[in-house]
Amino acid sequence: MKKVICLTGLSGSGKSTFLEYCQERGIPNFYTGDIIPKNASEEEKISFGIGLNERTSFIKRALTAAQRRYLDFETVIIDSIRSVEELAYIRSQSQENLLIGLTCCNRERIERIKRRDPTIQVEQIVDRDNKDRGYYDGYNFDVPKLLELADYVIDTSRSHEDTKQRYSEILEEVLNNGN
Repeated sequence: MKKVICLTGLSGSGKSTFLEYCQERGIPNFYTGDIIPKNASEEEKISFGIGLNERTSFIKRALTAAQRRYLDFETVIIDSIRSVEELAYIRSQSQENLLIGLTCCNRERIERIKRRDPTIQVEQIVDRDNKDRGYYDGYNFDVPKLLELADYVIDTSRSHEDTKQRYSEILEEVLNNGN
């Protein structure tokens, strides 16, 4: 694995759609949550650095797992980066890396999330967004700061065709010309 593309964005911003687009083109992705056992207790999650100020420990485990799994691939996408510390660690470990941020207007994001999970309440979405924005103590997340630091930002509020065209342009530039 030579090139690491990091992905960030709030829930419903289009990360899954971007990942599907990339997979169709043979670019594998690694979901950072894959390193957490499915039935992990809250205490076990804490040991993985979930939601605490230990995101470097968490992303170190995730990056190591991704490197093992995709050793023979030229490029891999890491989904998803939630803290500046995670990004700094990846940048310290990989010479070729970049951050792609996905944004979307709140109305559209909420509609997407509700299509995925019709039982979710708006308060739950707001709570998750507030964690990702770094509004809660104990969470070292800062997706808005990551969007400022992103090498590319894609607004997925546009039409599906426009969004896919932007995906194509960015991937072509990244994969063929470097970052």
